[in-house]
Amino acid sequence: MAANNQKGTILLYVSHYESIRQLSLEQKGQLLDYIFLYAKGEEFVINDPVLEMAFSFIKERMDYCASKYDDIIEKRREAGRRHRGNQYSRVTLEQMEQMEQNGTNGTNGTNGTDNVSVNVNENGNGNENDKEKEKEKEKENKKRKVFTPPTVHDVQAYCQERHNGIDAEYFIDFYSSKGWKVGDAPMKDWKAAVRTWEKRNGYHIADNSRRNPEITGLRLGVGEYIDNDGNRRYSPTLPPVPMDAPPRPDNESVFSKETNSWIPTGI
Repeated sequence: MAANNQKGTILLYVSHYESIRQLSLEQKGQLLDYIFLYAKGEEFVINDPVLEMAFSFIKERMDYCASKYDDIIEKRREAGRRHRGNQYSRVTLEQMEQMEQNGTNGTNGTNGTDNVSVNVNENGNGNENDKEKEKEKEKENKKRKVFTPPTVHDVQAYCQERHNGIDAEYFIDFYSSKGWKVGDAPMKDWKAAVRTWEKRNGYHIADNSRRNPEITGLRLGVGEYIDNDGNRRYSPTLPPVPMDAPPRPDNESVFSKETNSWIPTGI
């Protein structure tokens, strides 16, 4: 009998010893010689019936390992033909042993039913696909507009452009304390937030300016706005401010009708 072991490896198991325990040392030596001859594919004849039976147990396992190894090699070759240039992990002796030890006598506890996990990528490009997905994700992230919090000057300029009287410093402080989030979601457009404040707080400057020519060109100060009734205000609870009053200089000033001017709160 002869076999052709192309992988150049012989796997022997401790369980084999039970079938040769009662053999003499000479018989064991002859058996080992037969194992090597069979693995090398050389012809030989076993005349001893006892040795022939012992060898049959070991030969069965050798044939099984060789067939699984051939299956792995063929899968790798097929994957390589479909996807040239990819590199695969070499199936080592340790991996072969691990596959054999996953179940009982090389199987997963079934009667000869092989269920060996072979670590060969059928698509041949699993790692390449992961890299491509990562690259696409990076490109997508770069395409997305990255939000940059505005400065006080940015908000102030936009609010003056819209004549809404929103306090830019208060706006910045408010959203800074919230981590620049609208609810639980990160803010995407701070100008949209300004317009939302206008609607929520009744700051409809542009509309009132068009409806009432008398306030066209009116210069509003810090925190000032025109309410829905056309009154100039800086607080919903304090009296309106005359249209001809100077702009409010800062967020701490209140209007005095006696002096027709803005005075610091502490005075």
